[in-house]
Amino acid sequence: MVLLAVVLHNGTGLLGGYWGGRLFGFSEGVCRTLALEVGMQNSGLAAALGLKYFSPLAALPGAIFSVWHNLSGSLLAGLWAARPPEAHPTQAPILAAPYKPLPPSRDLL
Repeated sequence: MVLLAVVLHNGTGLLGGYWGGRLFGFSEGVCRTLALEVGMQNSGLAAALGLKYFSPLAALPGAIFSVWHNLSGSLLAGLWAARPPEAHPTQAPILAAPYKPLPPSRDLL
């Protein structure tokens, strides 16, 4: 039952990150990045907190998630690496304009 919950939680994060980016009109590359960032939460922290404040059994979901999200994230990244995103026709490339630093503020001087 714990493994099923871990897989569903990770799948929800991966799908939510990807489709959330789509909802806001981000490019394919940004949506893929969001999927991996949201899908791979900090499970090491969950395991450590479960072990410190509860019982070793409370750390089990975080420990399982640590292994699972590394597997699922690596597999998804490998699949996406084999299929590079196409250019998003309605969005300008990120950092298309040259970087121009702002002049120093007089308030900080």
